[in-house]
Amino acid sequence: MNWACDLSAGQIRAGRALLNWSQEDLAHACRLSVSTVRKLELGYMSPRHATTRVIRQCMEKAGLEFIEPNGVRRRPDSVTVYEGSRGMASLIEDIEKAVRKDKSEILIVTDLETANFPDTDFCVRLADAISGGGVKIKCLIPDTFQIPFAMPNFEYRAVSKNYVNSIPFFVYGDRQALIVAEAASTVKIVSIESPFAAWAGHRQFYSMWEMAFPMYSRDFENSDADRLAAHA
Repeated sequence: MNWACDLSAGQIRAGRALLNWSQEDLAHACRLSVSTVRKLELGYMSPRHATTRVIRQCMEKAGLEFIEPNGVRRRPDSVTVYEGSRGMASLIEDIEKAVRKDKSEILIVTDLETANFPDTDFCVRLADAISGGGVKIKCLIPDTFQIPFAMPNFEYRAVSKNYVNSIPFFVYGDRQALIVAEAASTVKIVSIESPFAAWAGHRQFYSMWEMAFPMYSRDFENSDADRLAAHA
């Protein structure tokens, strides 16, 4: 059996139970028909590689891992801490790896006061790392600030500063990263690889994004465009 693709009917049923998904939920997540899911779970049809690959990817993205020969379990959360200037580079590498894997968007919430993060240099490096991948970056900032820099693939919205936590955070792929710092020289990044943490961060972000208003910069053509050209 090819463990990279095939799943048994029992693994599919057990995976659904761990995720508390109905057959309809699984079908929707995998873009399959409900009848296909039912037949697979009842053993009425031989799982094809293409079908089981899709189901496996959906369940793994939701936080499960499959164990030989016929098991399934929740994937343990992983916490990584990055520090200092090298930590910023490591965060960019982690973001690039995660979003290129599943083409997810990058969500950023920042008060723009905590260690002046993210600054223009970080955003230029991030944009360069994901260039050509079609990944969008959405950034929420307090309405007491003007956009300090603008990038072609960044979309900004502003919301009342009462809603923006003093600890900036990123959501990307199946990760949420918290930026803890008192000054630029003491930046600490805590990255949590957890589908639930990412889901919670995603919900928190969009609850603010929906009430925020778009922001645009008139200075991009003269300032950050030159930075991008120089960086290239």
